[in-house]
Amino acid sequence: MSFVIHPVLLIAGIGLLVALVLVLFACRARSGFVIGLLIFFALVFTVPAIFLCLVLHPEVIDGRYRTYKAFYGTLRLE
Repeated sequence: MSFVIHPVLLIAGIGLLVALVLVLFACRARSGFVIGLLIFFALVFTVPAIFLCLVLHPEVIDGRYRTYKAFYGTLRLE
């Protein structure tokens, strides 16, 4: 069986890598406009990773999931 990475994870990971490279280039840039442009594009490339994180952890934005996890976390199977 071959190991395959899901395309959504791949897109988010590549987006984070591109954003990191853009931030590194922004640190070396001299013009304020170029720095701002690179930071803007770095933020744009992090959006898929942020959405993926919110989809995988809905308790960050919805209190009902936190309540559900807290309730069922206290139950013990005996």
